Amino acid sequence: MDQILLRRKRMADILITLIPVSCMAVYFYGVRVLVMLAFAVLTGAAADLISRLFLRQKWEKYDFSAIVTAVVFTLILPATAPYWMVALGVALAIFVAKAPFGGYGKNIFNPAAFSAAFMVMTWPDIMLRYPSVFSHIGLEATPDVTLNHSANYYLLMGGKPNINLMDALLGNFSGPIGATCILVICACGLYLLVRRTMSWQLPLGAFSVVLIWSVIFQRVGTSWIQSITYELISGVLVFGVIFMASDPQTTPRTGGGKLFFGILLGLVTMLFRSFGASELSFVFALLLANALSELCDVVGVHVFGRSKQKNRIAVLPAADDMEQTEE
Repeated sequence: MDQILLRRKRMADILITLIPVSCMAVYFYGVRVLVMLAFAVLTGAAADLISRLFLRQKWEKYDFSAIVTAVVFTLILPATAPYWMVALGVALAIFVAKAPFGGYGKNIFNPAAFSAAFMVMTWPDIMLRYPSVFSHIGLEATPDVTLNHSANYYLLMGGKPNINLMDALLGNFSGPIGATCILVICACGLYLLVRRTMSWQLPLGAFSVVLIWSVIFQRVGTSWIQSITYELISGVLVFGVIFMASDPQTTPRTGGGKLFFGILLGLVTMLFRSFGASELSFVFALLLANALSELCDVVGVHVFGRSKQKNRIAVLPAADDMEQTEE
């Protein structure tokens, strides 16, 4: 039972940190964001209820992970995304990326990343066009709202985004609902580190690769500070590393494995950005890294050594292990 409470505590920490990110999204795009989030949460709760009844799972094991998935997925959508896309994405995350693997922490791929990847491939025109911040967006996104390309689009086209450093830090530019305000997201990440909800190895590995790549292999001719800034604000990189990649059920369990996973995630993301064509390359890189999670544990232990227990972040056991403990 203690492990169940620990899982709930971790999910509660993540939900707490998603509140300021959501508040910034409402500040930038208005009350429609609240409606989208509420719609996503209701859909996620209903889908989770149906899947749990089908799988006959015990309700005392409820961990609120479906609510976290619903909120995270919604925050990487444009503010003009139709409500059917919110509902469909959340439902796919629960019914396709989570329930078929047994639900309750047994999923291999991050559910929000899976749904985002599906939406980008199916409806790229809706997923990858964003309104300007402070645009007047009604509860029903009207067709007269001006939509813009993301910062990553201009980098893919060989141009430079017209975004200064201060606007980049504050999120004052067009992009996914909750993935632009880097300062708030980093503050939330610091909170998760202090609470030991997120390990330091994974973000260290991922961001180190991104920073080094941004300096050595610049996609546009500019200063190294601007190059790093452009890469960090492109797509959903910072938001994704903190709120999606750090999911303990889809990432390695050892410190060395997490570090290698982060390095792999950062490397694949930058390779996709440099030689691919998708603006949300991070979600595809994350799904690939998820598939190699166990291998990362093996390689990480051999390359970086086994971390001392006192220096390791506590890791939740698998659901099967928890069931055996209860018995």
